[in-house]
Amino acid sequence: MGIVAVRTARGIHAFHDVCPHAGWKLSDGLVVDGLLECPGHGWQYELGTGRCQDVPAHCLKSVSVTIQDDAVRFEWAEEEVPLVRVRSRHGQATA
Repeated sequence: MGIVAVRTARGIHAFHDVCPHAGWKLSDGLVVDGLLECPGHGWQYELGTGRCQDVPAHCLKSVSVTIQDDAVRFEWAEEEVPLVRVRSRHGQATA
């Protein structure tokens, strides 16, 4: 399982990259009118809360986001989402 992150004027919002209803990858979806839309069935989720507009009982699992200087840090429980190492634009490995 991965993470889907969306940057808006209000900040960066991140969630587990899976629709809680049908398991579709939300990163394959679109942001429509400030809502993250599932590519499978079109259900829409609020970026600020992860709450589903169509069926409020289906909420996204959020991922903590911290911005420090020019770095963005995502935090989650390791057993829920695998750790992925990426390279920053400065060539340093980050978690």
